[in-house]
Amino acid sequence: MNAVEDFILERSGDQKDLLLYFHLLFTEKCNLDNKIAYGIPFYYFRKKWVVYLNPDKRKGVEVGFPNGHKMKDPSGALMSKGRKIVKSLELNRLDEVQEELMLD
Repeated sequence: MNAVEDFILERSGDQKDLLLYFHLLFTEKCNLDNKIAYGIPFYYFRKKWVVYLNPDKRKGVEVGFPNGHKMKDPSGALMSKGRKIVKSLELNRLDEVQEELMLD
């Protein structure tokens, strides 16, 4: 096990399910590397951050894209929350995940 997997296994409930789902999606389907940075899981490709997972206090997960301003978002699902570059999704349950949007 690595540090990201240890981080995920320390969580519980829906938050743990979401973190584990995205971890497997990013590492197995997208072949992204991972590490803990700034206390949360970051996923990167060729040493550039692509996405991070930030558990929130309400037991949900923020899926953040450090270069989200460059992403196409025809559904309007990505939120900027006052940020100019980073965009994110906030999810509370696994049934809220739309995998096809994540893989675009």
